[in-house]
Amino acid sequence: MLLSEIENFFTQKIDQVINIKSNSQKNLERIGLSTSKQLLFHKPYHYKIIKIEPLLSNIKIDTELIKTLKIVNINNLKKNRLPIKISCLADNRIVELIFFNKIAPFLFQRLQVGANITISGKIKIFQNTIQITHPEFIFKKHNIRELQPIYHLTYGLSNKQLYDYIFQTLKLLETIVKKENHPDQQNINNNIFKNKYLYCQTLISSLKALHYIELDNKKETSII
Repeated sequence: MLLSEIENFFTQKIDQVINIKSNSQKNLERIGLSTSKQLLFHKPYHYKIIKIEPLLSNIKIDTELIKTLKIVNINNLKKNRLPIKISCLADNRIVELIFFNKIAPFLFQRLQVGANITISGKIKIFQNTIQITHPEFIFKKHNIRELQPIYHLTYGLSNKQLYDYIFQTLKLLETIVKKENHPDQQNINNNIFKNKYLYCQTLISSLKALHYIELDNKKETSII
């Protein structure tokens, strides 16, 4: 790939590079993210550490975690003034997921008694029961990571969505670079090629480090 081709990739609008809705593009543009370059160079302002699959017997209040739970009961679905409470089981402990707002239909259809779900949230204790209020549901493996970058956001755009857009865009850029710049025997001794190849690999590595992303062997498969 010529460097001009990378520049061309960087100038394309985000919705021309990855599959997002028009309103998502508008949400991104509100924080100055119109092109793929602006998206990939959107720096996190903070990184936070999240415990992955810790034993609940060792967990402390206000710990942020990612945990796989089994749904055992769903309460208050038809009681408008009461929060929806989803009772789950993990490590022989009951964990209650509390939702004060309505759960989106596309998400709720995944929440069936007996199903395993992976969530992210902050631990609280109420009446000796572990509770997590408005947890995030994790369906893609690349969203499971101990160190999470935190970005400046806007209305209608969550941190998880933005990270997913960055992941998809960077994954596409890496695929193109690897395909076009593989050092075969014909050009391995070409200094111009080697410099270009080194630049592309350094660029990809720097963007991965910025967003704490490891793309190799990652698959966008559902956990649930």
